[in-house]
Amino acid sequence: MSWAFLLASITVHLILIYSIFDVYYTSPLVHGLLPQYINSKEFPAKRIFIFSADGLRYDTFSKHPDMSPYLHSIINNRKGVYGLSRSHVPTESRPGHVAIFAGITEDISAVAKGWKKNPVQFDSVFNRSSNSWMWGSPDIVNLFDDLPNTSSYSYSADEEDFASSDASKLDKWVFDSFEKFIASANTNDDLKAKMNEPRSVFFLHLLGIDTNGHGNKPQSKQYIENIKVVDSGIKKVQEKVDEFFGDQRTAWLFTSDHGMTDWGSHGAGSDDEVLTPFVAWGAGVKKGGPKQDIHQIDLAPLISVLIGSAIPVNSMGILPVQMMESRNSNYEFKAIEANFRQLKEQISSLKKIKSNRFWFHQFSKFGDKAMDSLRNTLTQLGRDRRFKVANSLFADNAHLMKEAIVYYHRYDRQMLGAAVSCSFISWIALVVSFLNNSNSIGNYYLLIPRQVFILPFAVSTMFSIYCSLNISQSLYIFLPVYLISVLENHSNISRRVSEHMKNLLAQPDWLNKLISVDLFVKPFIGFIGFTTTIFVFVLTFMDRSFLAAVFVLLMFLPQFYSHPIVSYCPFTMAILLILKLLIPILLVSLAFSSVVRFNRESIQRLCCFSLIFTDFMSMCFFHQLRDDGSWLDIGMSISQFIVSMCISLALLLLLSLSSHMMALDVKLRSRFSSQPKEVESLISKKFYDADSA
Repeated sequence: MSWAFLLASITVHLILIYSIFDVYYTSPLVHGLLPQYINSKEFPAKRIFIFSADGLRYDTFSKHPDMSPYLHSIINNRKGVYGLSRSHVPTESRPGHVAIFAGITEDISAVAKGWKKNPVQFDSVFNRSSNSWMWGSPDIVNLFDDLPNTSSYSYSADEEDFASSDASKLDKWVFDSFEKFIASANTNDDLKAKMNEPRSVFFLHLLGIDTNGHGNKPQSKQYIENIKVVDSGIKKVQEKVDEFFGDQRTAWLFTSDHGMTDWGSHGAGSDDEVLTPFVAWGAGVKKGGPKQDIHQIDLAPLISVLIGSAIPVNSMGILPVQMMESRNSNYEFKAIEANFRQLKEQISSLKKIKSNRFWFHQFSKFGDKAMDSLRNTLTQLGRDRRFKVANSLFADNAHLMKEAIVYYHRYDRQMLGAAVSCSFISWIALVVSFLNNSNSIGNYYLLIPRQVFILPFAVSTMFSIYCSLNISQSLYIFLPVYLISVLENHSNISRRVSEHMKNLLAQPDWLNKLISVDLFVKPFIGFIGFTTTIFVFVLTFMDRSFLAAVFVLLMFLPQFYSHPIVSYCPFTMAILLILKLLIPILLVSLAFSSVVRFNRESIQRLCCFSLIFTDFMSMCFFHQLRDDGSWLDIGMSISQFIVSMCISLALLLLLSLSSHMMALDVKLRSRFSSQPKEVESLISKKFYDADSA
């Protein structure tokens, strides 16, 4: 097999694999946005405390009020507001807390980091605070403690044991650590002064409920009684805080990052996983009222507005103004107006990059005219002091602004996806050409485009510059043009078509021959048959039942699970899975090489056929990639694409390797088998010389 063909295949497939991170899995965060401050020097709360009961389900909290008497006394005595907070898939701890404090859902580009951390820096309520303190799990507090104005306290990660009989000790550690912190502040004037500064944030992350849920299930005694530990701890914290500050300028928020299924898992979008409780009370929070139903990302603007800081610049949350009770409704209106400006800033920044294109289309549901109309109406209502009407108007249109942000973020996806599809088709056409004529594969002149392609490359360059594409995105525009130039060098399609048309038109009955069976019908039927065969194979492979059958078979092979991976290591697991798939392919490749008697041309033809089928499958899987849903849904779509892309490369590498291995074995056998004959001839020669002497 030609090494040039092998290297070309690897290069093209690596580019196409990387393309998913430019087309689908790009960070939605916009950088360079200006913070939108609230135009008021008065704000309801001086500080805020946030308690996050990790893994607490809404129904469990509601069905067991006896386990949280203090929090339910706030609800029943109308000292605050309560309700359910709808989290967003994937319902995991890191995305949940990022949603609470930054107002954004999962950064899909985190897939490149194994879902363990946000790959892009993001703005949060901690950035906008004067000082922040946090206690809890290192996995969560370390997400936000890389700022100069934050201090974090966490226990060792080794203490997070799902097999523990009672994980409430993690929450007790948090409350004990906070009590020590308060005690030290009484004797530390500098610390006390910092804590008394406005816009201070205190975050207590409580992991015990989640750990007990994973280890003992949500219906267990440990899970339910852990709620009582949290409730009593919150009561003690508030008593200590009220005694320390004594100014009644503290806001309080209790919530959860996600729920949990009955079997102790989370990550998907069921109600048990999505619905979480929240209770808010204290300074700036309305006392009493009906049960609220908000989105988790709405908590970020609520926290910011209560302490008078700017809403995080990339937040998608909508301020739940119905939960606020400030001294005057003018502040609530100014907070809503800041929320409007913060969302408008994201839309303007995203649209600015694309609006210079002549084919640019605005978001049809909420364009510039609608934006200007909403801004002018809000301003006029503010002047007329019709604040409630302004709040309702913004709430009715805020979801359209969020849809516009998503629309402009995904604006180039269709164009780049089309370019990648053209690359797939061009590469498949090139492989078909190599299949018909493999004699010139190793000639490097094929890689140099002819002069006729100078214009297409120039147009591609100008198009990339005009659209402000980065280097990798521009590569997807250049790749199909380059592959077509290589195809032209290899098969001379333009010359063949030109000569064939000249010969055809030179004949008097060229029209009849053009529609004849030999010239048109047979090639057309052959092309349709070949294409149909490929698509039937592709659709059969893409059926979900095939994957289900594989998993069922693996259930009966326990020897593969004798050494399980006890920690979450997605890259290690993926490597082991790929190796597990490649071992039988290597064995089949060895068998095939022995069957074809080291016929390199036969091996190369098999590789070309495998490339055609698997690349067609990969192109279909490319358009089925998902950037929303649970980690499982996203991971499955990526796995299908990656496995389909890698299987053809594996065949190329392993078939080449097997042919060389078999050839090496034959050479070694022939070499060692010839040695006894040489030794025997030398011995006989010596005896002959001795006899002669």
